[in-house]
Amino acid sequence: MANANSGDLRALNQILPARLNDRRLALLPKIVDEWRQIDLPRHRSITSSRSAAASFKRLELIKTNSKRLSRALHAARQADDEFWISRELTSRDGMLSESHLNDCYTMLDELARAAGQAAENFRTKRGRPRNDLAALVLMDIVAIYEWITGQPATRRVGRETGQDEGPFWRFASRLWALAFDKGTEGLSSAMKTWAAAVKKKEKGTRSPLMANFDLRHPEWQIFRK
Repeated sequence: MANANSGDLRALNQILPARLNDRRLALLPKIVDEWRQIDLPRHRSITSSRSAAASFKRLELIKTNSKRLSRALHAARQADDEFWISRELTSRDGMLSESHLNDCYTMLDELARAAGQAAENFRTKRGRPRNDLAALVLMDIVAIYEWITGQPATRRVGRETGQDEGPFWRFASRLWALAFDKGTEGLSSAMKTWAAAVKKKEKGTRSPLMANFDLRHPEWQIFRK
């Protein structure tokens, strides 16, 4: 993996649009460095065939058990057994409203749905995880670009050259080179796949990277203007 250095980051700053948030620009080197040291190795780990298969099984188990528990609770409600559950919860917590139990039903249904969709990211196709390393890296780059510029990341292709170009491409090229020791090799393919998925409004095209940074470093105030 390539190492970030002051030259890399200066070059990154030079290709960014003018009039960006000074506070976020000052944070950018920290963001890039920690992404390279923590998030990229994690991506490499979870996209290995063995790890992906294990993740798929765990998420499928959450989906299945959430659905089972949801069905059991709905059956208890229809049989008026919900009263006994409410009584026990009330004796422990002092107060329980019907809305609290309704929230439990909603949460289980949402958990089953989300776990099922997450599992699809690790479903193998021709022996490879669907959510491969290139896709995860590019989605992280999208998240960083949109955070630092305040603009949506869009793929642009030159009419005459048929090649990727534009501000997002230039930005992505720099970070891609830090993630992989092969320049921009593979970037155009990853960007084409990502852009097509976004156009179709497919699930799983967004990275939680910046939200994760906010959780790891609340002192950075990631989303402050």
